[in-house]
Amino acid sequence: ISSNESTFIVKALAAGTRLDGRRRLETRRLRIMFGEQLGSVELHMGATKVFAVASADLVEPYPDRAAEGLLHFHVEFSPMAAQSFEAGRPSEAAIELMRLLERTLRKSQAIDVETLCVVAGRRVWSIRCDVTVLDHRGNLCDCTSLAALAALKHLRIPAVSVVGTGDDATVKVLAREQAEPLPLVFHHTPVAITFGLFQADAARADGRSVLVAIDPTDREELVMPGSLVVVLNQYGELCGLHKPGGLPIEVAQAVECARQAADVAPTMLTALESALDVQLAKLADEAAALSRTGRLPPPRPADRGGQLPLSIQTVPVDLAAGAEAKTDLAAAPEGALQESSGTGSGPGCAEGESAPPTKRHKGAGF
Repeated sequence: ISSNESTFIVKALAAGTRLDGRRRLETRRLRIMFGEQLGSVELHMGATKVFAVASADLVEPYPDRAAEGLLHFHVEFSPMAAQSFEAGRPSEAAIELMRLLERTLRKSQAIDVETLCVVAGRRVWSIRCDVTVLDHRGNLCDCTSLAALAALKHLRIPAVSVVGTGDDATVKVLAREQAEPLPLVFHHTPVAITFGLFQADAARADGRSVLVAIDPTDREELVMPGSLVVVLNQYGELCGLHKPGGLPIEVAQAVECARQAADVAPTMLTALESALDVQLAKLADEAAALSRTGRLPPPRPADRGGQLPLSIQTVPVDLAAGAEAKTDLAAAPEGALQESSGTGSGPGCAEGESAPPTKRHKGAGF
């Protein structure tokens, strides 16, 4: 990237706008498409595209965790996703994303791994989630974590029958026609929100020299000297912070990032749950057809040809709407949160219907 373009990006951010027309605290459009195979999903965040597949296999458990299932993540960059990506061994960026997925979904105990045990010490379910980056246009952290979460939510574990006990136990995997497969058990649903950190040319009116922009693009990532990832769940609980070095940030500004992430996370989770509700309704219809006829219904015409029929979209979230660029969150009075609603195409809303009210800050103190 040229020095002129770098300077322009930073100056535009200081003025409260970005190359793609968004404000600094506005997210890109999110689109979730589930495949016919359980556990497969394609997720678009703006122009960034990621494909995730979750699968389950029966394996022997670790000796020190005899009654717990396994959960593994793998991230791969397609050579077509960006010019800098090459086929072969995982790059440092892919390894960092894998570690982030491990911390976000496994170490946070989001999934109950004890329910994956079939026969203690003999057989447990090993869940593997493979994430492939199809097009890198920025913010792979949020896109890969949400795609992995969607794939795991969409996955169904086959039912099994166990004959005998202990070392003599025999495990048989039942077909879907014999028993309905079961979903994974989630304790909570964490989602990652990334903020790009930029060095301003001069201190702003609030005395800060760091500009913060949510959901950075690939061009912005080439300019930003640091980032901050905030992980929250559906209860608004902070599950983790990830800052891979780079530009330092004040504690007060990091707290403001967490507050902004708490406004964005419900929108992303609502989009995911809306897509899953549609898919669950389809699975319920298939289960009813199985009980009546003993076989699955034929695919719909729109489902043939390898197409991904289900598409759930969300409108971008603008946390700075109606606010001055230099307004400080810390200076905002109590009650600065207000309910706003309007006619739009929010998750689960038909055209012309009113979208559910969302909470927005009057101020954007970055």
